[in-house]
Amino acid sequence: MVFGNNSIGYYWERIDSTVRMVVGFGSAYLEGTYYPETKKILGSGENSGGTKWEWTMELLAGFTLPNQGRIVDTETPPATPAPVLPERTVNVPETSSSALQGIMGGALESACRTLIEKLPANSRIAVLNVSSSNPDDSEYAVDEIEYRLVNSGRFTVVDRRRLDQIRSEQNFQMSGDVDDDSAISIGNMLGADIVLTGNISRTQWLNIRALDVKTAQIITMAREQF
Repeated sequence: MVFGNNSIGYYWERIDSTVRMVVGFGSAYLEGTYYPETKKILGSGENSGGTKWEWTMELLAGFTLPNQGRIVDTETPPATPAPVLPERTVNVPETSSSALQGIMGGALESACRTLIEKLPANSRIAVLNVSSSNPDDSEYAVDEIEYRLVNSGRFTVVDRRRLDQIRSEQNFQMSGDVDDDSAISIGNMLGADIVLTGNISRTQWLNIRALDVKTAQIITMAREQF
């Protein structure tokens, strides 16, 4: 309950620091001690039925306690609004290459599982490139694909040194794009039956295509998000 000066039915009488109040036209009698430094009254009360309780009352801001007056009905002053903090921009760092490779591992495993299931057994395969904006990610993807194909025991994978020699001669990188005609031409130079090319998109999709060197047809594709 808060003291004010516009209520009906709540009256008090103050003698020094002692405050006696009649609340609700005589239905309750209150007595307490007034503390001017905190503008609070602490005390106890008893209603007409003999029920007792302890209570605390506080004066409204700017209100003093005269010798007589009325008590404002139970209310709380408006809360002070919380300060509005200025907005700030948070710069989120891009995913590092090593972190991306860790995330990409599951996608590579799933993609290789598809390739191993779909590609003809005993094929001679050349993993030409997986294009990416980061050369380290490209090399990681090519290494993983070659490793999983070799470990499957179902294919012959073109030796990396021979492939590197052709790359140097044809002036293309693992991280760059290779069109189908170039891929078929390189596959023929390597004596491969199938060439694999792919890319890592900025939206974190891994795409791998398998081309038949003789027919230039797509044998199968693997596409995984990571």
